[in-house]
Amino acid sequence: MKSPRRTAQVISLLPLVLATAVLATNAVAAPRATVHWHCRVDAGQTQVDFELPATLDYHYFSLQHPDRLVIDLDANTLAPQPMGRAPGCGNVESLHWAERKNGRLRYVLMLAQKEPVDIVGSPSGQGQGFLLSARVGKLDGPYPAASPPRPATTRAPPK
Repeated sequence: MKSPRRTAQVISLLPLVLATAVLATNAVAAPRATVHWHCRVDAGQTQVDFELPATLDYHYFSLQHPDRLVIDLDANTLAPQPMGRAPGCGNVESLHWAERKNGRLRYVLMLAQKEPVDIVGSPSGQGQGFLLSARVGKLDGPYPAASPPRPATTRAPPK
């Protein structure tokens, strides 16, 4: 049988143990990053760059009637994104996004017309993160993903 003094000692330590557990839980939970994207037009080509916090699993495919490009990102390391829509630029009329139940964040680029599409992923120019670039339109010539973005429309989903 435990002594009353021993029980009192254990009870007095409970707040310290609980506080340590709460602090440890908060320290492990790192803030989740958001996706930022930039749209620019250059010589008949529209480029949409998605700035990602790290290399992510992604898939893409095209759909018709209306013409659109669909990009699915693994959203497990991203902050929750509310469903949204924003105007595009050039050959991209608008951009829509929504988080899916399967842990993916889906972006849909509504195209002005049927156009050739190219997707390239590369490390970000700043050395951190990952840049996923979608080109729509004239695809000949070098891929300008490494070039600094010209002054263009910059949007991020609302927080």
